[in-house]
Amino acid sequence: MAEINLETVLQAISELRTDLVGRIGKLEGGFDKLEGRIDRLEQGQTRLRVELSERIDRLQNGLDDLRQGYIIDWANVERTALIARGASDETRALSIQVTELTKLVRRLEAQIRDLRGAG
Repeated sequence: MAEINLETVLQAISELRTDLVGRIGKLEGGFDKLEGRIDRLEQGQTRLRVELSERIDRLQNGLDDLRQGYIIDWANVERTALIARGASDETRALSIQVTELTKLVRRLEAQIRDLRGAG
């Protein structure tokens, strides 16, 4: 049987230990970098969320202003239509009165002609 040299085994164990410590250090360094990147991503995500909320608020305010403008415009249109309908109704009423007055004037003219002719 081959002899196991204790010194060689201890040296190999020491080298493995050193290698593992180095690898663990690299892993910890990589983990720290990863944590830093995650923190930056979370900060970016928070900024993006704030910016999007502000943009949405601005768009909503713009839509509200636009809607209010349409409501005001529509109210003006309805008011104008009411005024136009009122004017139209008044014109019809005046037209009827003018027609009746014209008939009356013609009747009176006819009576005057009759009176002049009879006299």
